[in-house]
Amino acid sequence: MLDENGMKTGRRIVRGQGLRLGDFHLVVHVWIRNDEHEFLIQRRAAHLNWMPGIWATTGGHVVAGEDSLTGAIRETKEELGIDVNPDRLDKIARLRRIDSIVDLWLAEIRMDEWVVPCLGAEVSEVKWASKSEIREMVSYGQFYEYSYLEMLFRSWA
Repeated sequence: MLDENGMKTGRRIVRGQGLRLGDFHLVVHVWIRNDEHEFLIQRRAAHLNWMPGIWATTGGHVVAGEDSLTGAIRETKEELGIDVNPDRLDKIARLRRIDSIVDLWLAEIRMDEWVVPCLGAEVSEVKWASKSEIREMVSYGQFYEYSYLEMLFRSWA
């Protein structure tokens, strides 16, 4: 668990257990961008309880014993089957939400390095999408509407 400043509290909880007031869990979002300024997005599998079939970026909860970077690497491997080199990940922001602290990571790859990933059980398909395509998908309710999305896109102008 983390406190409101992102410092470890030494407390742990079991997944699904409620948080105490003032406790935060760490979440990572990994944005993968190619040299054509498109983003690798993924469609959440239909069997998932939360947001089935919705397009999103890679991410999830950091587990006990992990730091943010390790969690970003693990989530990318679990969801996309991609072994991302830690040197290719840049932490671009840390945001505080009601009960979570979200670290945003950017991995940039060249299209000549691209290999079609081996998708994990939580992902039904992936595709490359431009900022304008993602905005359109948000407007139709097809892509998860991250509260920070426009701020992020403006910073990548």
